Amino acid sequence: MRASKTQVPHQSVGGYTVPFSINEVPPTGKIATTEAVDPSRSRTERVGDGVAAGLAAVQIVCLVASGLVILVEIVFRYVLRLPFSSSIDILTLLFGWLIWLGIPRAVWRQNSPKLGISRSYPRILANAAPPAALGATISYFVINCWSYTQLFQSQSQSTVATLGVPYYTISLAVLIGSALAIVLSIMRMVQSFRLADLVPFVIGCALVAATTALPFPPQAVAIFLIVVLMLLDCPIAVALGVAGQAMIVNGQFDSLSAVSGQLLVPVSNIALLAVPMFMLMGGLFANSRLAGDLSAFVKSIFGWLPGGMGVATVATSAVFANVSGSAVADTAAIGSVYIPEMIAHGYKRTSAAAVQAAAGVIGVVFPPAVAMIVFASVASISVVPVFEAVIVPGLLIAVVLAVVAILTAKSSGDVRNERFRISNVGRSLPRALPILIIPIVLDGGIFSGIFTPSESGAVSIVVAAIIVASMRGASWLQVRKSLVQAVDTTTLVMFIMTAVAVLNYGLITSGLAGQITAALSIAGHSALLALLLINLIFIVAHIFMETSPAILVLVPLVLPAALAAGVSPLQLAAVVAVNSTIGAILPPVGVGLFVASQIAGVEPRQVVPRIIPYVLASTVILVLVTLIPDLSLALPRWLS
Repeated sequence: MRASKTQVPHQSVGGYTVPFSINEVPPTGKIATTEAVDPSRSRTERVGDGVAAGLAAVQIVCLVASGLVILVEIVFRYVLRLPFSSSIDILTLLFGWLIWLGIPRAVWRQNSPKLGISRSYPRILANAAPPAALGATISYFVINCWSYTQLFQSQSQSTVATLGVPYYTISLAVLIGSALAIVLSIMRMVQSFRLADLVPFVIGCALVAATTALPFPPQAVAIFLIVVLMLLDCPIAVALGVAGQAMIVNGQFDSLSAVSGQLLVPVSNIALLAVPMFMLMGGLFANSRLAGDLSAFVKSIFGWLPGGMGVATVATSAVFANVSGSAVADTAAIGSVYIPEMIAHGYKRTSAAAVQAAAGVIGVVFPPAVAMIVFASVASISVVPVFEAVIVPGLLIAVVLAVVAILTAKSSGDVRNERFRISNVGRSLPRALPILIIPIVLDGGIFSGIFTPSESGAVSIVVAAIIVASMRGASWLQVRKSLVQAVDTTTLVMFIMTAVAVLNYGLITSGLAGQITAALSIAGHSALLALLLINLIFIVAHIFMETSPAILVLVPLVLPAALAAGVSPLQLAAVVAVNSTIGAILPPVGVGLFVASQIAGVEPRQVVPRIIPYVLASTVILVLVTLIPDLSLALPRWLS
């Protein structure tokens, strides 16, 4: 558990392995999407890897079964004209197990988001941080298990009416997942344990136990725990969950059952099943040759412009964002095609990485953006108007990024264009058409009201699978990789959501949420001042957190003040989305920057100066969306 000074640390985001600090040099070459098999690994590591692989297999079964249930539900509604009364309970059961079996896998693989700053500490602190963080993590899951034993007593006599099974059939996933996380964490500790690790490990355990068992002032202890645990490089989900546990229990052990109760809240939100559906669909295209087919078509249209390859990168990323719903998947899939192309056309590696990093984050904005699904869930509003609210801001971002790509290419003088040939358009269009069908099916189903987002995702997966199979665009290995990426990404989002549910409940019961809302009420009834404050809060938050964690933590706190000031939640969604496109490409946690830099084979810090013009362009759109509500409200109003 010793902190290494030479090893380059990486973080897996949605199955794509990326470095987490701009002070480290990423390896060149392709993005790593599978776990390496190393025969020199210890027996403990091999067993842990085997358990993690088994958990992934069960998760995939749950995901596929969920998709089938959704499709059957559609058939019952539109073909048989009959209700499928048990569908929601079946989906809740499958979704709960999908998430809670993924959490121990994330703990074992150490790919849950964290700050990643402890390596920069003095040696004695850098060596102490990992065992202390592990102790806190194990204690968090121990409290989850303990909490479940109390919750079980109240659930043992109740049944799920539509299925006729005990209710704990669903909630048992919390106990099993937490227990497996404890076992895998202990295995991770044992394989590299040193005697010097014992003291910080015990301190980490004691920190969580004491703050939960003793009646400290809940507001102060929550802030203390979040800061300390994040500085120790605990997973963000663990830091937030521990703070929530401490506020809920606060020395009153009869309140323990509320912890497990809150851990189940996000799982019961079936709308979030859209997340794995969209991630799987995006993965099928990202891991197949179809992303290259789309790129060839778009390049044939825009390649003749000054900086045409950069413009094509932006345009292709915008189209692909309508398929993937993820900035990471967008950047990885399109970047693997366009970054080498841009370099071949005279772009410097840093410039090519900057263009792709800026273009890839359009996936945060355009439907079916996972970030916007998370926003709608947290804000308790329908996801469809949220998708509608971000379309115009997304288009504006795409336009200004394309303009910047043209201007920067002109100023460099080294970038070559392609000649426009109608034959190239005609040759590439047939292979691109199937991909262009997906956004029509997806967006058409959602915006017409025919399908819910989850149903639209399931139908689109079927269409995507038919397209990929008929065009022989992917091997079984690539399909399996797409499935693993989908469940891993969903786990990372939902792991944080479960912890945030606990934290938010603690904030409410302790009164801290009200105090934060009252502090934000300085904006009074000024919508503009409220949005300016919220922008500032999110800009600062993106220094420490990625998009989804920032939305999960902050939106429940700022939403009441925004509503009181007269801000529409749809305008708030657009402001948060555009703000997040900036945070997603800036250090220290801008994953879009790291993925693009890794593909280009350059250090992220070398790309930062090249990305500034794109950041400034996005900032202009952020200002416009903040000042002009109709940029986000006009389309939902027109479509309603």
